[in-house]
Amino acid sequence: MLGNVDRAMRALLIVGGLNWLMVAAGKFDLVAVLTGRRFGNPGIATRTVYGVIGGSALYTLSRWIQGEAFSGQGATRSTGRQVRDVMTSNPRTTEATTSVADAARLLREEDVGALPVVEEGRLIGMLTDRDIVVRVLAEGKDPQSTPVGEIASREIESAAPEQELDQALRLMAHRQVRRLPVVEGERLVGILAQADVAETAPADRTGEMVERISR
Repeated sequence: MLGNVDRAMRALLIVGGLNWLMVAAGKFDLVAVLTGRRFGNPGIATRTVYGVIGGSALYTLSRWIQGEAFSGQGATRSTGRQVRDVMTSNPRTTEATTSVADAARLLREEDVGALPVVEEGRLIGMLTDRDIVVRVLAEGKDPQSTPVGEIASREIESAAPEQELDQALRLMAHRQVRRLPVVEGERLVGILAQADVAETAPADRTGEMVERISR
């Protein structure tokens, strides 16, 4: 639905651009002609069309700016895939009460840099290897007695299973995270990992987005 709106807004923007080029060239006002007015004070219909074209310009500009903010490029067409198509279901997790030492061993076993922290299936945070270094080792805490819940990052980004994959990848690139938890409500249902996306992505814009996550 959103793709159809985007195409309609861009078409109106093109019409508006062509119209003002013809006006600037001293030809004629196409919109005025089509709405029954040639020159002079525009009627209600002409003003309405001008308003729609102006609104389409603002809409298209805002969408372009949004794409720039997340990916450093203009907004891209959707791949049509959702997060659920790529995510890893039932990912390994750690509990808030687990010791940092045990969680670190799990990170090593899974060969990952981050693990979801759950409490009765509810996502409450993410534990990263950086959390362990900065909040435990650098502060001289004991990894054996320090619980994961004490150092895990609580301000986390997440995706929904039905979310468009492109949108989730832009978020990962913007936040520079390689593993994005996938939740339904507050319950963890999967992990969207850079490695999983790289394996399934075609060698096009999705692959380029994966490269941006690694920067």
